[in-house]
Amino acid sequence: MTPVQDAQNSLLLSIPIPAPTKESRDAALALAKKAGDTAAMGVKNARAASQKRLGGMKKKKSVRPDDMTKAEKEMEKIVKNAGDDIKKIVDAARKAMEQQ
Repeated sequence: MTPVQDAQNSLLLSIPIPAPTKESRDAALALAKKAGDTAAMGVKNARAASQKRLGGMKKKKSVRPDDMTKAEKEMEKIVKNAGDDIKKIVDAARKAMEQQ
């Protein structure tokens, strides 16, 4: 990439950036998928840690059963929303790369 002086303003330099190649788009898609997988794994790990903590509370009987049920349902709802968000973001990245 070589900077080119702007014809209208001598103080500006333009750097022409070539269009992405198929290989660079494929690499970007692979990185997006890998980031999505990493995020999904983080959500699963957080869910497992939460279930372990809730299981410990249940075992010690330090929480009412109704509160335990509510906490488990809330946790599942959060995990589902996070999974949906991750999927939307990765799909949006894929669509953006396919359009170029």
